[in-house]
Amino acid sequence: MPQLDQHQVLWSIVIKKLIAIFGKSGFFYTFLATLSIVAQGLYLNYVVNKYHFFSKRTYLPAYTYILLTCLLKEWGTFSVEMINNWLFLWLLNLVYSTYADQNARKSLFNIGCLYSLLMLLSFPNVLFIFFITIALLILRPFKLVEWMVTLLGMITPVYILGGLAYLTDSLYIFSDIFSVQFTLPKLLNSQTVIALSALGLLSIIGFVLLNQQMNRMLFQIKKLWWINIIFLFISILSTIPIFTLGNEIWIVTLLPASLFIMNVWFVQKPKWFAETMNMLLLATAIYLQWFYY
Repeated sequence: MPQLDQHQVLWSIVIKKLIAIFGKSGFFYTFLATLSIVAQGLYLNYVVNKYHFFSKRTYLPAYTYILLTCLLKEWGTFSVEMINNWLFLWLLNLVYSTYADQNARKSLFNIGCLYSLLMLLSFPNVLFIFFITIALLILRPFKLVEWMVTLLGMITPVYILGGLAYLTDSLYIFSDIFSVQFTLPKLLNSQTVIALSALGLLSIIGFVLLNQQMNRMLFQIKKLWWINIIFLFISILSTIPIFTLGNEIWIVTLLPASLFIMNVWFVQKPKWFAETMNMLLLATAIYLQWFYY
């Protein structure tokens, strides 16, 4: 069953409605999570191929993302973090599209709305304001009108929620949404350490391989990769355990990590390297699932 947090007000409302309709069926939410993971992998695959991150079209981004979610049980559980990844995928697609869009006001407004929804669903996502700011400064020349449109998009969901809360005499929900419970970071258990170590090691190898190819990339693609680097850095910052506890908080890092790990699969010399890394990742997922759950 999905976990509820008192600070995730909108998520609690959604889950209570789902429970009222479908009951407390563990199978239903497991099926919903599995379907969501596969669909997210395919959408990530679409975005990667659309913006030509790699030299050829491939289904490896979907494969990589789905395989990474198998490392920990919490990464395959229906949660607010899993819903966040849908919004992050849409956000990334819109941010990438602004590079070649001469009239990007619609996309910028939607980017602002998505950021606001992410913040309302889980307050630690407030840190992604730095990602949006830096990404737009990299991709587009500064125009005050466009930044005002983005700001208007950020205000709109909060304004609508505030109006609904006022009409229903529920303005107290904002104190829950925008509050953070500070707790000391807990020690990670052994399976979490193994999973994060595998994720971190492959991401570092992928980053090194990417750095070797940067000089041969088109300027536009190089900019998009820098945005992915920033996204990974901000996503790690947003998972600091003082905000919330649980392995679910690391799900957001799987999106940018999948893109960096993709560089490992394209290594041609020596041929055994990519295959060995793939088998090690697969073996780690099987080991964690088989012996810890």
